[in-house]
Amino acid sequence: TTIGTGFTEVAFTNITSTSPTIDKTFNPSVIPVNGTSLLSFTIANPNAASLTGIAFSDPLPAGMIVATPNGLTRSCGGTVIAGSNTISLTGATLDANSSCNFSVNALGTIAGVLPNITSPVFSNEAGPGNPASATLTVTSPLTITTTSLRAGVLNTAYSATVLATGGTTPYSWSATG
Repeated sequence: TTIGTGFTEVAFTNITSTSPTIDKTFNPSVIPVNGTSLLSFTIANPNAASLTGIAFSDPLPAGMIVATPNGLTRSCGGTVIAGSNTISLTGATLDANSSCNFSVNALGTIAGVLPNITSPVFSNEAGPGNPASATLTVTSPLTITTTSLRAGVLNTAYSATVLATGGTTPYSWSATG
């Protein structure tokens, strides 16, 4: 359609992109102090077009660090940095309707329940997406608190109560000798 002399009517279509999504898991989710867990991330592009400049950071809580060696594996492009207490992805590109993964080994240094939340995931084409969260439980070492047992008698049934703290329940006991 011509509008006046030398002008043409132009129709614009506003195309919006949905933000990428991020999920994370710890495997196993319960470890002893100084044990390691595989911290895995999955970033997904739910759009019919590619997303570029995908980025997020994951500041680790007190009591958790990236293990040495870090065990980094990945299918994501871009740059993955697994520092001692922060993990980040920058500059990744995801094709339409695709996802990528990466993982590192996390080390639990103090006992406790350690919730871990990432920043929102970003891309050049969409606003900030969701953050991801997962919890790692780090258990204290097993300590046997029973200080003595009565003497046993040969060929006689024997039972005793053994008390312990820390570790992961249920406890399993065995005796040899």
